[in-house]
Amino acid sequence: MTLRPSRGRSGKLPIISTIVVLVAAAIMVRLGFWQLDRADEKEALLARYGAAEAQSALV
Repeated sequence: MTLRPSRGRSGKLPIISTIVVLVAAAIMVRLGFWQLDRADEKEALLARYGAAEAQSALV
């Protein structure tokens, strides 16, 4: 009787799990950049509000 090595998944990454994790990581990175862009937009908006408020105070 000869023992054959098992053909289990030892040492291999499950492909579906790997793809899901990579997609999730890409989405999170994209959302991080979106937040940075949104922060810049909000800062510009607040600056415009401040300028408009200062302008209306002078009139």
